[in-house]
Amino acid sequence: MNTPYSPEIEQELIAALLFTPNIYNDLEDLLTPDIFYDTKAQYLFSAIQYQHRHNLPTDLVSIVQRLRDAGTLDKVGGMAEITNMLARTPSITGIKAKVNKLHELHTQRALIALTATINEKAQDGTNDIADTLDELEHGLTALQTGTAAEAVSWMDCVQTFLKNLQEPPELGFTPISTGLDQLDRLLNGGFRSPDLVILGGRPSMGKTQFAIHFAIAAARQQQQVLFASIEMTAQQLVELYR
Repeated sequence: MNTPYSPEIEQELIAALLFTPNIYNDLEDLLTPDIFYDTKAQYLFSAIQYQHRHNLPTDLVSIVQRLRDAGTLDKVGGMAEITNMLARTPSITGIKAKVNKLHELHTQRALIALTATINEKAQDGTNDIADTLDELEHGLTALQTGTAAEAVSWMDCVQTFLKNLQEPPELGFTPISTGLDQLDRLLNGGFRSPDLVILGGRPSMGKTQFAIHFAIAAARQQQQVLFASIEMTAQQLVELYR
């Protein structure tokens, strides 16, 4: 069975990150070294990630020096192999779709590994079946929620947050305005994917009216909106907003 893996996408992403460094801020929260299957791509992305997190130069020469300092340049195959990997012309067109595909392939590999482990333990009569089922449940939950992400320091999180404040996101990752300027300022621009926003309050405080306002504001920004209500009919919702 072939391992789910796309060398073309991995090389295109690495090349795009090297030749268009400004896209890193938009992709930082979506990429980790283990998302890549090719160990060479893992080492290269780790070097790129290190340079960005420490506000260091991100040109090819600096990345190569970082690999050399980390003792991973030979593992990548040296400068010749890096040049060969970067021969593919980088393109930021559809970059988010490529990242999503990379996540999909990574999840496929992780699922194959998990089911292989569970299959082996299920056939081994010495293992407690309850423990095996618990491991399966935790493994599937981690795959669905992405809770197996790498640990990052608090300082790195703060630096990334401050950097994002100074450099507005690009490539379609911009926040969705709430339609209320003051609230947008408090939310650093508006609603952001993949946040779950819960609007709470006592009865008759205007929660539904606020929710309708946010939905219409998003629709006016060409966003797809689904408004579901278990308390009011469609006609009542229209009358509430008029």
